Amino acid sequence: MSPKTRRREPSKRKQLGQYYTPAWIVDYIVEHTLGPALNEDPERLLGEFTVLDPACGDGAFLIGALQFLAQQAESFPRTQHRLLFRSIVDSIHGVDVDPKALKKCQQQLEEISETILKISADFSQRVLLGNSLIQTEANATRIFGDKLEERHPLDWHRVYPWVMRDGGFDVIIGNPPFLGIKAMDDSLKNYIRSRYRTVHQQFDILIPFIELGLQLLRPGGRLGYIISNKILAADYGTQLRKTLVSNFIIEQMVDLSNLNAFENAATYPHIIILRKPRRPEEIHNNKTQLPLPPTKPGDFTTESEQDNSIPQHYFATLPNYILAPSLSEEKYSILRKLIHNTVPLGQTCTIRCGIAKTGFTKHLISKDKYARLSARKKQNTLAFLNAGDVRRYHLHQSRYLTYTPKLTSDDQWQTFHEPKIVIAGMAKQLRVALDSAGHALGRVYYITQQQAPYNPYFLLAILNSRLINAYFSLLFVATHLRSGYIRYNATYLNQIPLATPTQHQEEELVDLATLVIQNPKYLTKGLDQEINQAVAYLYGLSSNDVELLEG
Repeated sequence: MSPKTRRREPSKRKQLGQYYTPAWIVDYIVEHTLGPALNEDPERLLGEFTVLDPACGDGAFLIGALQFLAQQAESFPRTQHRLLFRSIVDSIHGVDVDPKALKKCQQQLEEISETILKISADFSQRVLLGNSLIQTEANATRIFGDKLEERHPLDWHRVYPWVMRDGGFDVIIGNPPFLGIKAMDDSLKNYIRSRYRTVHQQFDILIPFIELGLQLLRPGGRLGYIISNKILAADYGTQLRKTLVSNFIIEQMVDLSNLNAFENAATYPHIIILRKPRRPEEIHNNKTQLPLPPTKPGDFTTESEQDNSIPQHYFATLPNYILAPSLSEEKYSILRKLIHNTVPLGQTCTIRCGIAKTGFTKHLISKDKYARLSARKKQNTLAFLNAGDVRRYHLHQSRYLTYTPKLTSDDQWQTFHEPKIVIAGMAKQLRVALDSAGHALGRVYYITQQQAPYNPYFLLAILNSRLINAYFSLLFVATHLRSGYIRYNATYLNQIPLATPTQHQEEELVDLATLVIQNPKYLTKGLDQEINQAVAYLYGLSSNDVELLEG
């Protein structure tokens, strides 16, 4: 059982990207990293075993590791306990950039060592002040200049020479900071981009923490982190996911995103357990465990852990190496059929976003105010659609927007006048409609009718179908928000597979979509089912296949 961890001031924690880690998450990660490692080589605990938390904070994970190792000592002869207890204390290593948190971590570790192991321990040589991501090297000096020492850089070979001589750590665990790129200063961003190969686009700080952890592992070593859902599917995580799938063993992923696991944090976390292979063939032979998501805190069972596992190399065949936590053998088989002989939507057209600037809604006006505008003012004003105004096949518009240079460019404003296919940027399912009148758009994605690769009504039927919604939800479920909402963006929408229809198939779906637009009530009178069956047939699938994909 992990101890209660002191909660820091919210502003300080937010600034550092740190959040209190619940004990049940700590225990799970500790058991699934330290446990297998010691099962493989129990004798290593007698003097060589090493554990690191590279962003240890108050010490929740290190204390959990210390307590777990103390429990393992019970299986050793009592004659070995004195040596064993000293080895357990010496196995604990940690780094953090916050001196107050670090002091608290050291004190708690020393108190627990005294209480459980009956050893007077000093952790000041193993639990250190430092920024794990910044190395003492020429590149750091070039970027940070005379401010480098203020960053507390580390030389891993100097501070932990006994570990690095042994090839690295046996286990690396923790809850790295949840810090987006906008919260980093320019020097830190530049250094991270130059130092870590998997950093890509608008990265967050989890990416370099994962890469660093894998660098510091010895062959056969394990890493267990809490990560954000974005890492699993976002475009900026593509290079990292490719590295994980191709070069490391993904032992398991656990979806915690439906639980409010982190108080006051807008995060949707997952647990990931990785292993550094001793031999390349271990990667291809690995089956990744995808346990059922717990429905309440701590609701992990041995049975659920074994509910589902899939060959790791499946992820290499998915778009952008997406790590889909709800994938299964059956769903993968259907996905392969779905993707076969199709073209990603993004290769056939350009998907753009409307106005997404913060605060744009204060410029919106009601229908009554629009009616009172002068004729000249109305010429520069368009009916406006936000995500909630886009329904399946239909629009529900009630506000207007006057052209404002601070919000939108001339080119975008002119494009708004064009007929286009519009897609809600946030919804519980794909909601797509045809904007024939030319609306201004908020967080709505669109394809101009001129660029559409097929008849717009055909695309409406495809994009509003159960099949494509199930495909999207399966691959991008990790990006969901509270209450089941999914954030749709151009990067994700670009991956939607588009089948090539025969003339008859295109005309059939065009006719059905036209009927729905003419009379929305037809959707509830069997027409929706007819469209879904026609779309499934177009992709070579059955209604049962679609249901399985949704399950």
